Amino acid sequence: MDFYTGRLFAKWQNRLLITALRYEEIRLLDVKEDRILHDQVILKNAGRVRDITVGPDGALYVVLNLPHTILRLTPKP
Repeated sequence: MDFYTGRLFAKWQNRLLITALRYEEIRLLDVKEDRILHDQVILKNAGRVRDITVGPDGALYVVLNLPHTILRLTPKP
């Protein structure tokens, strides 16, 4: 998991990114104190998600296995 702190996805500032290995997804959570205010799936069925991090360029870097690959996620132009 990681908090989004980049500039590419401006609306995602300080939201929590959670990965789910079994469900092959990434969720974006809007958390306030101890409550989840909003939950959105932003990636599904691309492979088993092992890890996620926000790069210095603001892109999301996602490590998958099955298939073994690294994805770089950016906004659509």
